Amino acid sequence: PLTARSSAETITLYQARLRGTKNGRPVALTPKEFELLEFLLKSAPPHKSADVLQKIWSDDPTANADTLRTTIKRLRKKLG
Repeated sequence: PLTARSSAETITLYQARLRGTKNGRPVALTPKEFELLEFLLKSAPPHKSADVLQKIWSDDPTANADTLRTTIKRLRKKLG
C-alpha cells in the first residue's frame, strides 16, 4: 500500500483493490479519483494542471481543467 501521513491524518491506497482509507476508515474512490490521488501522493509538488491532465486523462481528449477541478473537489469532500 501507499501511505501518506500528516499530523492529523493517514491516507492509505491499496492499488491491487483500487481502495483507499482515511485514518483506517474506507473511502470509496472512482478509478480516476484513485489514479489522481496516487499520482499526487507519489510525485513532488508543484503539480501543473497540464501535466496532471496528460498523465491521468491522456485517454480522454475531452478532459480539461474543469475535469481536474471537479475531481479534486470530489476528493476533498470524500477525504474531508
